[in-house]
Amino acid sequence: MALDAARKIVLEKGLSGLTTRGIAKEIGYTVGSLYQVFDNVDQLIEQLNIETIDHVRSMCDQLDLDDDAADSLRKLSHLYIHFTQENPQLWDAVIDHKLPTGYRRQDAYFDSVGKLVGVVEKAIASFFKADELASRNLDANLLWASLYGITALATAGRLARHETTLSLIDRLIETYIAAKTHDELTSKSDR
Repeated sequence: MALDAARKIVLEKGLSGLTTRGIAKEIGYTVGSLYQVFDNVDQLIEQLNIETIDHVRSMCDQLDLDDDAADSLRKLSHLYIHFTQENPQLWDAVIDHKLPTGYRRQDAYFDSVGKLVGVVEKAIASFFKADELASRNLDANLLWASLYGITALATAGRLARHETTLSLIDRLIETYIAAKTHDELTSKSDR
């Protein structure tokens, strides 16, 4: 109930409007009762962000990623852009929530992000041999971080005037695919 109330508040007022008092009021509990479930508000927000990331991943899991890597990456990025544009407050909570010094992230957060990156790994798997898992994971993390950064800049209104989220992401995918295709061709010609 607390997470549902937190989500509702973030959707209506953004992350800055989220308070334990507001959550408690929304669910008819006391602030003290929230702290029986969550150690602090940061843990509650982190759990909300985990649910948001898991939701994006579950949407990505619905996509057919058996196409070539470029098409698969475009499908994933377009879905991601659509989600961040339709749910800016929820995605801003993922991007903008700053943890206090010394806070230890929950393992569930890293697991959630890892599963989302795993979807990207699936999309680019055709470029890698079975024993190249570390390289595939590194590339997937690079693509994820780039996508995340582009959308964070777009959400904050910090892209150059002539750029759009879609134009930058399409260019990222084109550049990545061209580099991987070049690597494949070079590798084959060396044999």
